[in-house]
Amino acid sequence: MDKAELFHFKISNLKENLRTIFLFPIVKFFAKLNVNPNFLTTITLILNLIPFYFYLSKNFLLGAISLILINLFDAMDGELARITNKTSKLGAFLDSNFDRISEALIFLSLIIAFKENFLIQILLIICAFGSFLISYIRARGESLGVLIKAGPMERAERIFFVALMTIFIKFIFFFLVIFSILIYITIIRRIYEGYKKMKLSNF
Repeated sequence: MDKAELFHFKISNLKENLRTIFLFPIVKFFAKLNVNPNFLTTITLILNLIPFYFYLSKNFLLGAISLILINLFDAMDGELARITNKTSKLGAFLDSNFDRISEALIFLSLIIAFKENFLIQILLIICAFGSFLISYIRARGESLGVLIKAGPMERAERIFFVALMTIFIKFIFFFLVIFSILIYITIIRRIYEGYKKMKLSNF
């Protein structure tokens, strides 16, 4: 295991621990109420209009806080589906596509908010393109029967990074440079992971 894989392993463990401590009790509560996981997925998409509005209004702090809180629901729908035995292809389809729409809304709101700063807009577009490509590589791999999860910029990390840089909005240029580097490192690592797995499996 190289350093990058070790780091990703530690981050994954941290996320799993946080999920167990904070999210699982809420998920169990939803399960008792017999909430449909697809309903939770849909609600998350609709609620993402809140940070979208705040970012458009240049209220970046409230945008960041609402972005983090609302996207906790994104981690809940899959967990709810598992513990209630309601996993389905439809649920996976909705979750994947609604995640992309939510991400597009956030990037779009920031691009519009910085309409007077062309350089920031370009960096946001570069990050948005890379972000969608990360998800596409995984989806394409799964369609071929290959699981590709190389990090460091999985969806949860991207959401957290967007929230962080909009809290410290005065330093958004530096955050975006770092963000774009991490995103494209993830793309390269995912392509390499897919290549290596397919090579070993004689695809």
